[in-house]
Amino acid sequence: VRRGIAERITFDLMLTFSRRNKRRVYADVVIAEIKQAGRQSSPFLDVMRKLNLREGSLSKYCTGIASLEPGAKSNRFRPFLRRLEKVGH
Repeated sequence: VRRGIAERITFDLMLTFSRRNKRRVYADVVIAEIKQAGRQSSPFLDVMRKLNLREGSLSKYCTGIASLEPGAKSNRFRPFLRRLEKVGH
């Protein structure tokens, strides 16, 4: 939580998806989620950009389904899934 500005950052570590008997673990992946009241400058985002870490939007639920269910429509999530595979292994 950032004092004086409505901004909150959470980190998801050890990203794990499970469904039925399937399980995917991305131990080396961290997802940072920033919640702000409107678009405003953020020192955290500035640092991430300097490190060439891109921001984006995703649904963790949909990403989990796309990574676990072969028959699920996943074209939209393929670029992110490829990045997860590259970083997570």
